Amino acid sequence: MKVILLKILSILIIIISGYTLKKLSFFSKTDYKLISKIALNITLPATTILSFKTFQKDLSLLGVIPIGIICNLILLSIGGFISRKKDDKLKALYIISGSGYNIGSFTLPFLYNFIGPLGVICTCMFDTGNAPFCVGGSYSFANLFFKKNDGENLIKSLSKLLYSIPFITYIIMLFITFSNITLPESFYSLISPIGISNTFLSMLMIGMMFEVEFKKEYLFHSASILIIRYSMATIFALVFYFLLPFSLEIKKILILLMFAPISGVGPIFVDKCNGDVGLASFISSVSIIISVIIMSSLMFFI
Repeated sequence: MKVILLKILSILIIIISGYTLKKLSFFSKTDYKLISKIALNITLPATTILSFKTFQKDLSLLGVIPIGIICNLILLSIGGFISRKKDDKLKALYIISGSGYNIGSFTLPFLYNFIGPLGVICTCMFDTGNAPFCVGGSYSFANLFFKKNDGENLIKSLSKLLYSIPFITYIIMLFITFSNITLPESFYSLISPIGISNTFLSMLMIGMMFEVEFKKEYLFHSASILIIRYSMATIFALVFYFLLPFSLEIKKILILLMFAPISGVGPIFVDKCNGDVGLASFISSVSIIISVIIMSSLMFFI
């Protein structure tokens, strides 16, 4: 328990430090973009590679991929149903902001810090199903509700994954592992200092990105979306724990994944639908606070 508390405290200190240093003008409001590029394209791929060092082939983990797809489809459908009588701007908000899981910049470093390599592998499997929705799939889904044909189609959205360095790294390492190819120990030693810095950079970036501008008009819709989101997360978690045929350790990881924050790029696609990007950003930021509290608390019980 003491170790868990110290890890939670260290993560909170890094996030708070990033936010505080931004407010003190040590960082500018746009400096997080540089940290984001470093974390997502250098340290995160290194962390993924290191996680495969001790990974034992487990074909059952492939079953985690469709879970990422199914969870998103359910959240998208619920958002579309609830907002069916609202205008297109609110439809976009409920559909896009209510779905997608922030994996790369928050959940993956969080789980790596607490669970280790298996947490990374399982999370990457989940993100294989989740990522297509985050890079434009949800936006395409929203356009189906608008009955518009001028948005990006799903194939174009999926093609963005081919330019994602973390995703490509994960696919390559998966191929190497299942092909029984062994990488030299010196290679892992070489990238180890890079990989272990990912948690610090990712949490610092979260703090630098964090911004909550509270407005009264945000209250109803943000509360509605967040209540739906975390209520469904609870239902998913119970279903996974009692019904899925995975090991207890994998079930624990999946439960934590369900309470991951909303995708950080959601506001970009809400804006493309002419929705309220300020409200979407507010919801995304608040979800980080909620997720830190819930996921940290769950570490004591699962």
